[in-house]
Amino acid sequence: MALAELDQAGHFSFSDFCEVPGDLLAFLGGADEACEPRHQPWRYAQDITKYLALNFFDAVLKGDGAALARLDPAVLAGFDNVRFESK
Repeated sequence: MALAELDQAGHFSFSDFCEVPGDLLAFLGGADEACEPRHQPWRYAQDITKYLALNFFDAVLKGDGAALARLDPAVLAGFDNVRFESK
């Protein structure tokens, strides 16, 4: 079992919320809980999320050893603003 936590990621950092034009975001309540500069770059948060999810599913569902190796704590330690825990 493992957990990854992205430091300073906003609530909507994992959606395409930040790609919506600003005038439309105002209608939705603004970008305070998603976009820069208050939070880490949302594209970085999405890249990390996709990296972790795709490698997890490839490792577990396909039995892909290379994908499992990409989830090794020593590899993951190289990511900025991300904390990992495993049991």
